[in-house]
Amino acid sequence: MTRTMSEESGPRTGKAFIALSGCSVTILVAIIVGGGSCALMKLRSVPPAQASTSGDVPDSEAARIRIALLELSSEVSDPGRTDTDLTRVRGKLEALDICIESQRQDPAYLRLRALHESVRMQIKLQSDGTAPVEVPPLPASSIAVEPDDRYVGQELVASSLVTGRIFVPSADLDLRYGPGRFYMKDRGERHDEVGGLTASAGWTFLVLQIGVRGQMDLVEFDTPVLDDYRRAFAPHLGAEKELMRSDSKLTVWRSLQSTTSKTKVVWLTRVYMLPMDSMQGPILEIHRQSAAKRIWIQL
Repeated sequence: MTRTMSEESGPRTGKAFIALSGCSVTILVAIIVGGGSCALMKLRSVPPAQASTSGDVPDSEAARIRIALLELSSEVSDPGRTDTDLTRVRGKLEALDICIESQRQDPAYLRLRALHESVRMQIKLQSDGTAPVEVPPLPASSIAVEPDDRYVGQELVASSLVTGRIFVPSADLDLRYGPGRFYMKDRGERHDEVGGLTASAGWTFLVLQIGVRGQMDLVEFDTPVLDDYRRAFAPHLGAEKELMRSDSKLTVWRSLQSTTSKTKVVWLTRVYMLPMDSMQGPILEIHRQSAAKRIWIQL
């Protein structure tokens, strides 16, 4: 019976096989093209027997990236190797950076990003002999805002600033950016408590008064604060809400959608919660969405 069915369906089977082969090739090409660097990293990964110190095969892309980062770290810091090609290592690290960005929704993303930064600092130490800055872990907190670590380990060079230097705050000095002008009344106030909200142990609230003049939509501007290790903390919206309830005289940034006057300075309050031991010289960043330049103001 089986032989009879094969004989009857021979021509159709051949056509189906050809169609399936073409489909497979199409899918394979799509995977290779769509996967980009991450796909190549998978193809070049170590054999399963070497993929983990415990002999287990990584069960996720994040795990594979972590192992690849650890291998690079071992290669760079191995005292027995004198022929490490740092250019090749940097290339691998750059490819892994692309893979890490594809894992933003993974709970392990921040750990991967921290490990990537650690390897980058190792390479810098090997290449120019400069000692990297150790970034301490954040104090435990259930109300802290998750920081953005894109600037960690980077120096704020003059060419990256709108004014060519760190802007020194002053009540009678303004700085033009986009369609408006910005002012700073002082270097900010530090509090253990804002309204009815108490900062977590090891954290401190930073309250800033930012002056704004001009016709612009405030929702277009991001205003994080960088701590001493360049970790960028977004405004603490919960603390700002508490501040609005406790002091009706203050205008919180989040409560104003736009400014319309070219002559009147509107003073707006922003609240942040930063690690207590990492805010000797915090920096306010003002960034208009889609703009290439940023304002960095040393507080």
